[in-house]
Amino acid sequence: MMLISLYWLITDEVENTKAIAVTKNTSPIEDSVLNDLKIYKDIDPNNIKNNNLEVGSDKSNQTVVIDKAGQSVSEIEKASITHAFEDVFGSVARKDWDSLVNITELFDIEGLEDGPLLTFALVKAVSNGAPWTVLLDLLNQGAELNSDVLFASVTRQDVIIIKAFVEYGMDLHQQDTHGRGALYYSLFNLHERNMFDYLIANGVSNESNNPEQNLITRVLTGCNSSVDVSYYIQRLISLGENILPTNRKQYIDLTLNDALCVNSISTYFSDTRKD
Repeated sequence: MMLISLYWLITDEVENTKAIAVTKNTSPIEDSVLNDLKIYKDIDPNNIKNNNLEVGSDKSNQTVVIDKAGQSVSEIEKASITHAFEDVFGSVARKDWDSLVNITELFDIEGLEDGPLLTFALVKAVSNGAPWTVLLDLLNQGAELNSDVLFASVTRQDVIIIKAFVEYGMDLHQQDTHGRGALYYSLFNLHERNMFDYLIANGVSNESNNPEQNLITRVLTGCNSSVDVSYYIQRLISLGENILPTNRKQYIDLTLNDALCVNSISTYFSDTRKD
């Protein structure tokens, strides 16, 4: 059996032909906006150069992904793959956790490792509030604690689950393809501080690869009158974050939209304050 160690199955139109490929997703936040059954994302097959996979053509001149030994991945049972994903989505949507566990125990698709599908199921289960017993079952079956699982756990805002995953070897310092870490994802729900505080207490970095954006950018994006964003800004500044020009622009925009939020953070944006 050919081993494919990536995580997401994708169907892409290439010059009126279809190719099956695999790629790694970047974040559960970005993926969550997809409809339940829209499990595929567009990619450029010409950029597929992962592990033992490369782009080639079969005898009918159809663009396919092949392994370097010449075996065509287009022979994977497409119907079985799609059915497996649909079963996972269906069980998660119904919160039928027994069904999800039973489905994952039966994963057996020619040409594809069980690990990627199990990890996919784990991400969806975490994101949708599955109990620890279900998550543990998926781990014991072979799901991986990759960055997608980390970010799904962080956005779930369940510190107990994160602590349990850490006991099983989860790395809190993983980043997405944009260089964003767990702290970034903890700031999508500013009503909950426990995850943010837990990550800081465990030394998770607040550094960003984007010189024009920082975590304060993320905080200001969620600024509204029902959230005390000054708490987050104060803590981030104590970690070495600076007020960037883009943050000042965000602040000015907020003065037009949410006076209560602005009043709580005005001290950080005064002209006399040194960054």
